[in-house]
Amino acid sequence: MIRARPGVKRQPSSKDLTHKSRRSHGTFWAFGFRPFFLMAAAMAALWMLLWVFQLGGVLTLGGAFGAAGWHAHEMIFGYTVAVIAGFLLTAVRNWTQLPTASGLRLVALVALWAAGRLVMLGAGVVPPSGVALVDLMFLPALAVSLVPALWRVHAWRNLVLVGLVSVLALANLAMHLDALHALAGGGRLGQSLGLGTVVMMVVVIGGRVIPRFTSNALPDLGIRDWVWANRLAIGLTALYLACVLLPVTSAVMGAVTLAAAAANGIRMIPWRSFGTRGAPILWVLHVGYGWIVVGLTLSGAAALTPWVPSSAGTHALGVGAIGTLTLGMMSRVALGHTGRALVVGSPIVVAYALVTLAGATRVTAAFFPGLFDLLVVAALAWAIAFAIFTGVYWSILMHPRVDGRPG
Repeated sequence: MIRARPGVKRQPSSKDLTHKSRRSHGTFWAFGFRPFFLMAAAMAALWMLLWVFQLGGVLTLGGAFGAAGWHAHEMIFGYTVAVIAGFLLTAVRNWTQLPTASGLRLVALVALWAAGRLVMLGAGVVPPSGVALVDLMFLPALAVSLVPALWRVHAWRNLVLVGLVSVLALANLAMHLDALHALAGGGRLGQSLGLGTVVMMVVVIGGRVIPRFTSNALPDLGIRDWVWANRLAIGLTALYLACVLLPVTSAVMGAVTLAAAAANGIRMIPWRSFGTRGAPILWVLHVGYGWIVVGLTLSGAAALTPWVPSSAGTHALGVGAIGTLTLGMMSRVALGHTGRALVVGSPIVVAYALVTLAGATRVTAAFFPGLFDLLVVAALAWAIAFAIFTGVYWSILMHPRVDGRPG
């Protein structure tokens, strides 16, 4: 056996590199947040660039969904659902101390999600029935994968989240039925129900973790939780979601949505959001939750007056709230679960600023439909933000924890 001389660093052999590669691959498929966060961010950047080409007339996307339907579907049931999957697969394991999908089971889940993205991308060529058959498989599979761990520890409170995943599956079904000409208005219903369900998830989960994350990082800030405000916000947001499904008048829809906006705004008061301004990894979450208040306010106003376009509220919730919160949550969860300090560098702070710019610009564009350049600016700001995340977090998500613990 040849030994390295003292003081001479041994060069890694091909066997060492192969072992390291296998370890990295095994690590990547050990927890749901790793593949789903990375693929969601990459998709968010690439698909938005495709949308820019669609807007410019270079591409024709969507097939039976139509271009706008394709865009809405992929942002909700492609990007957002992937982030939800990565978060829930990881969170349920933490909550229950029981395994969730990993290894080949996780590979299978990711493959189902990716197959859905491919058939939706080829919706102009693949028959609508084939698109539906493939794309509708993922959300039920995700729900089924989450139930055993929650059921075994009687985590009934968190089973509500599985129920919301099931509602997302129904919303997705509605969009596909519309594309198959089997449910008139299913596209609009699926979009509204899908977006509303994601907002409901954010209100439930975000309301738990944002004040806790803030209090843990800034204990001197004096973060508090108003239990009554939490219940009011969740209850009125649930009523808003119910009104999406029920045949209510515009006046009722507007009043309920504005009430939900007010309740979520009140909920944020004891969170002391302004005190987080020196901690980007915290303020991005507060800004994201604040977008929910803005989005619900605009949506409620749109139901009551023609002066406010409905797309303003839709994009305040979709681009502003969901885009900002998912980027913030992915960046924080990935650092925490890989044993790194909960501090982000300048590139990610730029990404936070860009996704916030994307939300503000897209909402502004809703009021000035003739200003095409605003749409392009919003889309490019979004794409660059998620491209930055993908570049910075690629290594973090591909490699083992820095502290040697499993994760």
